[in-house]
Amino acid sequence: MRRGAVVLALAVVALVTAASAASAPRVVQIKGVDAGFSFVNDFFSAACGFEVTGTVSGTANITLFLDSSGTVVREIDSFGKATTTFSGNGNSFRFPGAFGMSVQTDYPEGATLGAPAIFTVKGLLGHVSGIGADAGQDLFTATVVDFSPEGIPIVDNFDLVQSRGNRESGEDVAAAVCAELGA
Repeated sequence: MRRGAVVLALAVVALVTAASAASAPRVVQIKGVDAGFSFVNDFFSAACGFEVTGTVSGTANITLFLDSSGTVVREIDSFGKATTTFSGNGNSFRFPGAFGMSVQTDYPEGATLGAPAIFTVKGLLGHVSGIGADAGQDLFTATVVDFSPEGIPIVDNFDLVQSRGNRESGEDVAAAVCAELGA
């Protein structure tokens, strides 16, 4: 009788463990993703009176959290040593130090096309000589618009919901950027 109870107890533990493992979220890590891109910054271009481009260089480490059906429900991205360089008027400058930020994106309905995303950016977002660093936390709502070949959700249509931390005015940042570029 006692041996049967032990076997039954072990069977229950095995079932509970298997059920817990099946319901536990899977984690996929993708390291060294190229995070580089270039863009024309219309705001700085208008302020400086010439075209100002930005170039982000570096890599990202991305962690995707999947539910039991394999749908991405959360993503954490870190950009340890990425940098941003602004160019224009024949000059360029790079933000001093690392572009040390992390991004967490939550997908409350799962990452599917058209689904909402909650996008939170934390850390050092930029720094221009002569003014304080732009650092803190910004919270946005966004929408899933595509997926990378690796299955990483791509979000767009950002709407700023909350911003906390040290922020300089857009006019002060633009004046500092234009000064760096010789305007």
